[in-house]
Amino acid sequence: MSVLRQYVSVGETQVHLRTIGSAAGVPVLLLHQVPSSGAMFEAIMRPLADAGYRAIAVDLPGYGMSDPIGDLPSLQDYAELVAGVLDALGIASAHVIGHHTGAGVGLALARDRPDRVGALALWGVPLIEGDLSHELATEAAPNFTEDYAAAMAASWTTWWALCDPTTAAHVVPRNQAEILLSGSHRPDGHRAVGREDTVALVRAVAHPVLAMCGSREMLHDETVASIAVFPNATLADVRDLGIDAFDVAPDELTALMHDFFAHHPAVATVTH
Repeated sequence: MSVLRQYVSVGETQVHLRTIGSAAGVPVLLLHQVPSSGAMFEAIMRPLADAGYRAIAVDLPGYGMSDPIGDLPSLQDYAELVAGVLDALGIASAHVIGHHTGAGVGLALARDRPDRVGALALWGVPLIEGDLSHELATEAAPNFTEDYAAAMAASWTTWWALCDPTTAAHVVPRNQAEILLSGSHRPDGHRAVGREDTVALVRAVAHPVLAMCGSREMLHDETVASIAVFPNATLADVRDLGIDAFDVAPDELTALMHDFFAHHPAVATVTH
């Protein structure tokens, strides 16, 4: 079974997807951090399919191979587009796996369209306040001058330090390519999270949530703190995993999420 790529149209926006699994499988929507793409989930997509899921990894607008949706999209804008993807695929509702900004989009989808979401498994819950919230909300667009190569070199070094040595050699080049591909839309997702009242967002989601992190995760403390805010959440603090958790431990995390999803009612699979 291979991961397939396709585009769906949501209004005038072309959205790029990676999919795998039987059409009769339980749908699970995978929403990436930014400025990455659905490619960050490829390591867990086949294990998810083997466990009986129909896995759908979306390139959020402005990232990967998807069209952007304006200059200052909100988490609500991203969530509405994701709901449109489900409509285009004929899926009534799906479980959600989200990472960082993707976790924020998944939460916005659950808040705004609760009927479209089953349970959520979120790596790095963006419970962001104060200075970090302001920093994200005001993140500058890249300045494409002859000196931009120095900024990319610094980004390479930063990301290499964040990754496990066993995955850095393929995760970092993938990440840097995705940064370049996002162009001037690179900060869009971060700005959306920074402008959101994430405490109110987390509090508004009553769906079952598996809040995941590891000791190397940059949002470890925020994820742990989210348990006291979510109405219905379970914490999974998974050893020394970090930002590249899905590449480092795909089978371990798939088993963890499958066990969580299995303890909650199955979601409706198709609308037609």
